[in-house]
Amino acid sequence: TLLFDFRNSETYTTETNGKHTATIESYEAMEQNHYFEYIPWRGRTSSYWDDSMLFHNTNDVNKGGNLAQNTNTYFRGRAAGLWSLCEQTSDPSCENQFCGDRGSAIVRGVEVPAAALNADPSRFSTKHAQTAMTSNLYDNALYCNGQGSETLSASCASVNQYDLENDIAYPNNRFQTFYCMGVTDSCGQLTDEPETLKFCDSDGNVCGAFNDKAVDCSYMCEGYCYWPGSNAVNPNTSQVSSFTQFKTETPGSSAKYQQCVNIGSQEAANEALRHAQGAFFVSIVIGQIAGLLVCKTRWLSIKSQGMQNKFMLFGIGTEVMLVLFLCYCEPLNVGLGTRNLRL
Repeated sequence: TLLFDFRNSETYTTETNGKHTATIESYEAMEQNHYFEYIPWRGRTSSYWDDSMLFHNTNDVNKGGNLAQNTNTYFRGRAAGLWSLCEQTSDPSCENQFCGDRGSAIVRGVEVPAAALNADPSRFSTKHAQTAMTSNLYDNALYCNGQGSETLSASCASVNQYDLENDIAYPNNRFQTFYCMGVTDSCGQLTDEPETLKFCDSDGNVCGAFNDKAVDCSYMCEGYCYWPGSNAVNPNTSQVSSFTQFKTETPGSSAKYQQCVNIGSQEAANEALRHAQGAFFVSIVIGQIAGLLVCKTRWLSIKSQGMQNKFMLFGIGTEVMLVLFLCYCEPLNVGLGTRNLRL
């Protein structure tokens, strides 16, 4: 029996282990009802934003100062992959509800017709004509994370959406984990289309794209994700991003292809929360100092009254120093969930 590894889908043998989790079917249902995952513009323009959040390597801990947890802890709570009910063929109750011919992804999430035998639990009531939703619970789901071994069977094919006929593992499913090689950092920028992936010459100069390049334009460019089947050559190691290599690998720190995941949305929200917590704590301290000065005198101004109480001054200074440590000392930031203030 394989030991559990959050990177390896073959070790997810207990399904969701009794935990409620979102599935790819629920994501599609949300989009059918015009709910989309996005990163707020203010988050993208904030001081804490790091583009590496869009292609985070699951082997990295605290990359860019954005992950406040151990890697195993972080991705056990939010698996670097997707769960699917429709791909779990061992649960026949899913058939004709939101899987199979009567529940294709094209109509998934729209209003349930009155003639339907069961309302789809992944659909949402957006119109008064929608039939009541069922309270069905499903305890069997298939986990897919796009790793190489999943290309050897058809179980995760519709979730990963790879072009297996041409041996190309470009991640067409934007919710899915993806796999990269790179010049220096394996996880890099993912292009919108496979055809727009840039290629360079041996000196690092851009000279073409995936489907439009010369014979000597076959090397990786710095900063890009070269997915399995792109057949680019690393100018430093001569390693080729081949599909064959991908099929034989198990995800991990020693693999040639590194497992990458987009954590931008949740980390932008988490960082905004941490900055807000830091600012709120500072506001409490400022309020306490203001209250102390207000209580110091009833009629005279502070200028007339003076600030001669050395114990009071020591207390104010100590509190200010504590605030500075909690806001600007990184080890304390991680433990207490605070961040520095923008001055």
